[in-house]
Amino acid sequence: MALRTLPPLNGLRAFEVFARHGRMTLAADELCVTHGAVSRQIKGLEASLGVRLLEGPRSGMRLTEAGRSLALALTPLFEGLESAVAQLAPAARRLEVACVSTIATRWLIPRLSGFLDQNPGVAVVLVDANGPTAEVNVALQLGHDAPADAAEVTPFKARHHGPVATPLKLSAAPDLAEILALPRLVARTYPDEWEHWARGFGIALPAARDVQVFDRYLHAMGAAAAGIGATIGSWDAVRSEIEAGSLVAPLGFVEAPSPCVFVRGRDVRDPLATRFRDWLMVEGARTPTPSDLRVRA
Repeated sequence: MALRTLPPLNGLRAFEVFARHGRMTLAADELCVTHGAVSRQIKGLEASLGVRLLEGPRSGMRLTEAGRSLALALTPLFEGLESAVAQLAPAARRLEVACVSTIATRWLIPRLSGFLDQNPGVAVVLVDANGPTAEVNVALQLGHDAPADAAEVTPFKARHHGPVATPLKLSAAPDLAEILALPRLVARTYPDEWEHWARGFGIALPAARDVQVFDRYLHAMGAAAAGIGATIGSWDAVRSEIEAGSLVAPLGFVEAPSPCVFVRGRDVRDPLATRFRDWLMVEGARTPTPSDLRVRA
């Protein structure tokens, strides 16, 4: 059998990542190395092959014709290798997901066993963060918070929201004026939600007489249940309280302009993250809406 000779695999990988991104800094981020390390690996690959793969100034390197030809061949090879390794060692797979606490506790965790049953041996680690980080590439958050430079932003579930308060602080048939007269409870994580609800409801929101601000949405919801005022409740988050009677939504719910989204912060081809995204979309489509349950007034 003829001896197989290959150029440095680290150089091939560094070049393939650069070719996809077109920038050394983005390639360095994906590979978790320095900008200089990527450049050195590609130069070593060029020396091994005896061919120039990049050309142009340091601040604007681009592929040569030989580089484009090699990149077209390398990307499907590395994708196939990643897929083969994932199938051979499913027990070692771990997916870290940054997730805001409300989505995590009120929607994702009650359904997560379905994904784990479909993917035995996989561990899903939830990180309490509003969006992807340098360490965690995948996130679930509200659409208005998704970073503009994310590699992927995929809506997986619509949201419906409306004013909620404890029935102990309301008349038997509260109207819009009575709801708006209550102290307005606002969460820092979505400070404009009252305005967005009002726009969807078709009214001009009057100035509040009293505003109480909370760091997290779950704190604002707890304050509403305690009789401090009214907050804008997302249906998935307040459904159990409404069914239990500790909160009511006299004005019903309207669709929020900011859906729940799956965010991939960097262009990393992870088959497990893709399966998780596809599962989210199925679960989001089957999640009951307030109109399905006749909650809207």
